[in-house]
Amino acid sequence: MNKSTRAGRCQSGLHRRLCRALSPRGIWPGLVCLTVTSPVQGQTPYRNLPVVRDLELSGTKNDLSPISSVAVSQRGWIAVGQRDDNRILVFRGDGRPLFRFGRRGAGPGEFQMLGGFVGWVGDTLWATDVALRRLTFIHPDGTLLRTVRNPAPNSASRRIPASAPRQGEMYITGIGDNGTAMAFSSLVGVSIASLWRADPKALQSTIWLQSLDGTEATFLGFEPNRTNGCTEGAYSYYQIACPLTLTAFSPTGDRYVVARPGRVTAKDGSFWLTVTGTRGDSLVHRLVRYSGTPIPRSFVDSSKAACRARESTAARMAACNDLSHSPQLRYIHRVMLGLDRTIWLELQPDMRGRHWLTLSPTGEPIGRMTFPTRFFLWAASRTAAWGTETDADELENVVRYRIGR
Repeated sequence: MNKSTRAGRCQSGLHRRLCRALSPRGIWPGLVCLTVTSPVQGQTPYRNLPVVRDLELSGTKNDLSPISSVAVSQRGWIAVGQRDDNRILVFRGDGRPLFRFGRRGAGPGEFQMLGGFVGWVGDTLWATDVALRRLTFIHPDGTLLRTVRNPAPNSASRRIPASAPRQGEMYITGIGDNGTAMAFSSLVGVSIASLWRADPKALQSTIWLQSLDGTEATFLGFEPNRTNGCTEGAYSYYQIACPLTLTAFSPTGDRYVVARPGRVTAKDGSFWLTVTGTRGDSLVHRLVRYSGTPIPRSFVDSSKAACRARESTAARMAACNDLSHSPQLRYIHRVMLGLDRTIWLELQPDMRGRHWLTLSPTGEPIGRMTFPTRFFLWAASRTAAWGTETDADELENVVRYRIGR
C-alpha cells in the first residue's frame, strides 16, 4: 500500500486476512489497515529542529519536592505534581504562580498517593489518587470542584462489545471533553476469550473507554508486555539492549499509542507504530523501518560485567556471561503523545543529549531535536516541550523549550 491508500475496517475475505497479517497478534480488535513503510533513517535524515530554553520554574524558589507529574493546559498553564507533599502547584504560561491545591489526607481536596496521571479538560485540572482510587477535579480558581470514585471493575451497565474481556482493577489515564475516561485494567483474574486471538502471556493490561457515571465501558484493545518477543537467558534475564514494546496514553483521553518492535538485524530494524482511538479503531498503523547503531562489543562486555556485579552466587554470575544481545542498540526508548496529537519517539541517547523524533498525528515525520541529557520530557506540542531538568545539585526544575525558532 502507498501513502495515499485508505482501507476500511477488517470485515471479510482477502482484506480481513490482510488486516490480520498486519495486526501484531490481533492486539487491536478494530484495526483500520493504513500501513506505510517510512524511509530508512540512514538514507533520508530527518530535519533537525532547533530548541531554545525560554522558561524555568526554579525548584529552590518554588519549593518543588520530588515531581510526580507535569501537565500543560491548552492555554499554557503548567500543573506540577508534588509526590511527597501530595499537592499540585499551578503556574501561568509566563511562570507566575497561579494557585496551590491539596495536602495529605483522605478528605475532599486531599490525597493519599497523588498519581502520575494528571491533566486538563479546558481550564479544569484533574488528578488521580492511586490509594483512594478516585479522581479530583479542580476549578480554575484553585478550589475543589468535585471528586469521583474510579469506576469499579465490570460495573458498567453496558459493555461494548458484549463479548469483551472482563476488567481487572481500573487505572485512569486521561479524561475527555465529554466526561469519559480512558483507563487501563490489570489482568489479574481477567478472562480473555479466544475470540480476541490474544495470548495472555504477551499482554500487560486491557484498555477501556469508561463513562464516569458507570453506564458504559468500551473495550479498546490490549497493552502488550514491554518485553514480549525478547529472548530470555537463565534466571529470566532479558537479552542486552532488548527492543521493548512501549505504550503511552493521551491525557485528553482520546487515544493511545503503541510502538512494537519488528525485525531487527545488524544492518536495519523496524517497528509497528499504532495509534488507537476511542472506538478501538486504529488511527495510525504503519511499519517504520530504520537503520540503527550496531551494538558495540564494549557495550556487551560492560553490560555483562554490571550483571555479574549485581549477583552474589557463582551460578548466577556465570549466567550473566551467557546473556544474548540484540544486533543493535535499542532504537526507541520512550513514546509519548503530544498535546496536539503529535507522536513523540525518544531515540538512542548519547553524549550530545536526548534525541526525540516528532511525527504528525498521521505518523509523518516532522523533525528531530536534541535536549540536554538532564532533561526529562513530560508534555509537548509542535512548538514547545515541557519537562524537568536537574541541576548540578540534583534539584529538579521545571523548564520549557521552544521548538523550531
